[in-house]
Amino acid sequence: MGKKRIKGKTAQSDESPDILKPVCKHIPKGVDQGHVRKALQNVDWHVCQDCQADSKTQEKAEEEETDEGPSIWLCLKCGHRGCGRNSPDQHALKHYETPRSDPHCLVLSLDNWSVWCYLCDNEVPYKTSSLLGQTVDFVRKQVGIDSSHAVEKQENKEVENKKIEKDSKNEQEKEVSLEKNPHSTANGEVTVKGLSNLGNTCFFNAVMQNLSQTPALRELLKEAKMPGTTVQIDSPDLCKEPQLIKLDQPGPLTLAMHQFVTEMQETKKGVVTPKELFAQVCKKAIRFKGYQQQDSHELLRYLLDGMRAEEIQQISVGILKALSDSNSQNEELKKKIKEYEKKKGIQSFVDRIFGGELTSTIMCEECRTVSLVHESFLDLSLPVLDVQKVKITKRENIKKNKEKEYEEDKISDHYLKQKDEPPGTSKHLQKKAKKQARKQAKSQRRQQKLHGKMLHLTDLCATEQPERDVEYNQESETEISSEILGEKKCVYTNAKKQMLISLAPPILTLHLKRFQQAGFNLQKVNRHIKFPEVIDLAPFCTAKCKNVAEGNTKVLYSLYGVVEHSGTMRSGHYTAYVKMRAMNSHLSDLVLRGQSQALETEPVKGQWFHISDTHVQPVSVSKVLSSQAYLLFYERLL
Repeated sequence: MGKKRIKGKTAQSDESPDILKPVCKHIPKGVDQGHVRKALQNVDWHVCQDCQADSKTQEKAEEEETDEGPSIWLCLKCGHRGCGRNSPDQHALKHYETPRSDPHCLVLSLDNWSVWCYLCDNEVPYKTSSLLGQTVDFVRKQVGIDSSHAVEKQENKEVENKKIEKDSKNEQEKEVSLEKNPHSTANGEVTVKGLSNLGNTCFFNAVMQNLSQTPALRELLKEAKMPGTTVQIDSPDLCKEPQLIKLDQPGPLTLAMHQFVTEMQETKKGVVTPKELFAQVCKKAIRFKGYQQQDSHELLRYLLDGMRAEEIQQISVGILKALSDSNSQNEELKKKIKEYEKKKGIQSFVDRIFGGELTSTIMCEECRTVSLVHESFLDLSLPVLDVQKVKITKRENIKKNKEKEYEEDKISDHYLKQKDEPPGTSKHLQKKAKKQARKQAKSQRRQQKLHGKMLHLTDLCATEQPERDVEYNQESETEISSEILGEKKCVYTNAKKQMLISLAPPILTLHLKRFQQAGFNLQKVNRHIKFPEVIDLAPFCTAKCKNVAEGNTKVLYSLYGVVEHSGTMRSGHYTAYVKMRAMNSHLSDLVLRGQSQALETEPVKGQWFHISDTHVQPVSVSKVLSSQAYLLFYERLL
């Protein structure tokens, strides 16, 4: 019997059962192995042919010889090599958009060997098609044949990188003792690694660069990964001692994160491909699938929340096993687990590093009653004012107020004419009468609105009860006129609200809200926002802030990481600024033991680097402070 045909694809008997995605229906017309073979003879695989052919960008092409250029995508219809969406020119996308009789929609990444279909707007698993699989295998073999040139090019890059690293080491030798730096190699050279772009994943790479430079996170991930790890849980009953819980293996996202930070620290490669970690993030939040442009702040929240949820689940399972050994009943077990979670006896490693607490204080100005609300946070979102927009809004408000006054004057003049004021009335009396007329006009409009609401509610009640008699409807109207009186009884008074930090986190993450709603669209605030290298959080903390020693007048933080967004809403790019520095020992004390005796008031010494996917470059602190910051990462000093 022949193969069973299904609409849109052919079900093959030897197809792997773990492949869930259907075969792309554009493969027959979008792949031409013969044209690809002809086009790929004696070519430079890692250079966009359009950028290379453009004489106006000759300097740019020369830079690509020594630096990691943008990702290159190969058209599987004709063999065209174009730069990806994360590049300024986007030649691969423009090649697809050029009108042709046959679609040039299928492209192959020469970085990670993934296939993408522009028409499907999705990744295509090439093993599900023999034609596509054979073409990809041919290209990979061809790259292997031409690898001698690639190896020579890579060696040149490594020599250049070592030269840059050596220069940067000499510059900071007076400030940083490399012998104590945990990020140094055996030769004492500071290393920074780039991250491969998996297809519009610069938003992910920029965040991961900052997290990889958070030593406390590396320490706790290593601790969580160790077999037989135990945690001490405070008992809900204050009379009982804390309980020691043995934990099973961490969840898949946490394991992938541990593997990533280990590889960033220990591997000898110049570039790391975080494919497994990104895949686990996509499993937790499907919105990041599809290789579209995404938001770095949302990625950070989903990542931290996902790891925290995995650890809480891990601890809950450990509590369940511990209580099961004590021969308790099932209902009693569930009750005890809920008590542990309700009393917040479970604190994840994410909370220990990034967790802080806000206290909202609301005071009534009439009776002086004070209410307190406590709220935990992993980062703080700060509003950003668009100065130009504020000026326009002010002008619009002034214009609206003038128009409103003009309308009220017309209404008051109408009332004055109706009153037939006697001739010879003084200007003072005319002004007084006009003011009174305005009040009457406002009062009439309020009554009309109120009357309209009553009619609307009465009609609604009548339509809901069509079978009732008229007498019942009249009673309903009376009752509704009484929902209105109840609303009038509500008394609103002035109150003061203040939000302060009552628990200062070891790592402070600030989110600058550059993307703002404008009508039905989002727009970006592009102006530069000043931010300090050392920030004092004391003015924003409560008088008795937790984990701040009594008598401290300052709560200092030192900047160690920035996520920058350049470009516009439609075409933007995320990069990272990170500081390579010695481990902050007192910060580890604060994270691991909840206390510290630090007296540092100066920024942590180290070397700043700018990282754009695979491209790494040392920069000055002035360059960092002039960036278009979107996320800021600070570590506790005092």
